[in-house]
Amino acid sequence: MQSNQPVTYLVVADSSQALIYKTDSRLDKLELVEHENHPTSRLTNSELDSDKAGGAASAGRGFHSLGGDSNSHQEEAADFALRLSRHLHSEHLAGKFSHLLVAAPPHFLGDLRHHLSTDCQKVLGKTVNKNLTRVGEKAIIEHFAEAS
Repeated sequence: MQSNQPVTYLVVADSSQALIYKTDSRLDKLELVEHENHPTSRLTNSELDSDKAGGAASAGRGFHSLGGDSNSHQEEAADFALRLSRHLHSEHLAGKFSHLLVAAPPHFLGDLRHHLSTDCQKVLGKTVNKNLTRVGEKAIIEHFAEAS
């Protein structure tokens, strides 16, 4: 990658991890900058809910939760999307990239877009609604080439 070219960050993420690559506008080579993990998203619902409020039997109407009806996995994914978006904002403010590309499953991509700062939204280019965290760099590049 030539140093006089603008730097693009290409983020490949799902609810449990994010791979942040650095590249240029040609997308011919990816350089891994960071690998963010969020292992909590891999836990089962019972493991996630073990720290939450319990439940109680209601008079005549079965069982209800005292902690609300929210889905623990969705909450964890949203928390990770928020953390990742804050990190990207910090990297952008530090001048580490001038363009942003993202590949993520639709729901996580939506969470991430929701939390992206205005500055990052302005430099957001192509997005791919697909989980590419388990494919190689060549396949990632091909998916973004197809999205053109």
